[in-house]
Amino acid sequence: MHEYPHILTPTTPFDFDKTLAFLNSFPPAYGDQTIEDGALTKALRLDGSTIAFSVVSAGTLDSPALEIRLHSESALDEAIQSRALAQIARWLSIDDDLMPFYAIGHDDPQIAPLIDRLYGYHQVRFISPFENIVWAMLSARNGRTNATNAKRRLLERWGGRIRLDGAEYLAFPEAHELLPATHDDLLLIARQDYRARFLGAAIQAFARVDEAWLYSAPDDEVYRWLRGIEGVGEWTASFILLRGLGRMAYLRTPEETLIEIVARRYGTPANAKGTLQAARPYQGIAGGYWAHYLRAGGG
Repeated sequence: MHEYPHILTPTTPFDFDKTLAFLNSFPPAYGDQTIEDGALTKALRLDGSTIAFSVVSAGTLDSPALEIRLHSESALDEAIQSRALAQIARWLSIDDDLMPFYAIGHDDPQIAPLIDRLYGYHQVRFISPFENIVWAMLSARNGRTNATNAKRRLLERWGGRIRLDGAEYLAFPEAHELLPATHDDLLLIARQDYRARFLGAAIQAFARVDEAWLYSAPDDEVYRWLRGIEGVGEWTASFILLRGLGRMAYLRTPEETLIEIVARRYGTPANAKGTLQAARPYQGIAGGYWAHYLRAGGG
């Protein structure tokens, strides 16, 4: 086993304990990683390689540092190490500047207590926007257990595998690795014909898109591209912008749980319009973080 140590430096404030707490309560990630004694271990796929990585805090809230160790059965060149580190950094949103959000939120009595409680928490995304869209398609109008089981079937059949310290880690596949999957293959995963068809459309789209464009293009362009994928509605496209791509300036389409939380906290009508009205002071700056803290804070 080859091992490569690195250090990542998050934007302050950064509280890794808050990261671990979120992952422990985030259903789409159940079983994807281990957390033990403050160390997080997970796996990812890059260019056909399965890479296990561990993350531990090596700093403080106001002087944060993360010690990253990459593990691979084959040697990794510097380019793929750099790409792996970039993917981990995006996953943990370490470059996000929370202070503009906090500056607005501390004057908002409805969310200020959540900011105090979650201070230093940077959102944990899906490990890739492709995993995000797959989860969205597996979980829409589906029970959480059904969605989790479907994701596990996909990982068992198509994911990468690597063993580290006696534990096996499954890595979510890259979209191009699923191109050989037939409709029947996807039906075995999704169990519904329309859901398998939507998965096929997502695979085709993400296997061919320029990943750099997904992160660099204007929000509206990426949103329109996502909406052009069969099965992607307004909420799913908004979900991927936020949780897969880390585009946190705007909240576009609130989901039902957030609507209920906002109505309870802010006294707004329990509908999307009421939620977006409450989000107005944050829009263009941190609308996504406002929504995420409300959800992550348990309402």
